[in-house]
Order: sequence, then C-alpha cells, then structure tokens
Amino acid sequence: GVDKATVLEAFAAALALPSWFGHNWDPLLDALRDLEGEHGAVIELVWDHVGDLRVHDHATYETVVDVLEQVQDERDDLRVTVITR
Repeated sequence: GVDKATVLEAFAAALALPSWFGHNWDPLLDALRDLEGEHGAVIELVWDHVGDLRVHDHATYETVVDVLEQVQDERDDLRVTVITR
C-alpha cells in the first residue's frame, strides 16, 4: 500500500536524495531546500499519481503537500505540481 514510508522512499529514489536523508518529514524538507537544478535552472517538481495516498492516508498526503508548499514558498527556483489521479 501507499503510506508515509513508501512516499519517503519514492522521494529519496526519484530525487537521488543524499545518504543523510533520514526518511522523515524534517529531513525531506531539508533535502528539498538543498536541491540544485542544472546550471541554476528552475526545478519543476511534479508529484503525480497521489490519488490513492490522498484517499487511504490523508494525513500523509496533507503533510507532503505542506512540505512541498513550504519549500516552494521559500525558493524562487522551485515549482511544485501535485496531480491527484
């Protein structure tokens, strides 16, 4: 099933997060703050296929959305799209 652990694992794998990434919310926030785009390019982060998580683990879904929104608000070079299909 889709839950906090699988979501964090997917972020770690998809974004090649550093080894210090502790598979928790604060390290995810820190890792997203440290993401670097190629040659200073804007980073387009698309979180797709999250409909099941939204239905079955709404608390985790809401927490990830909060983390993504916080990082997007802090950075001028990061744009986030969440697709709940």
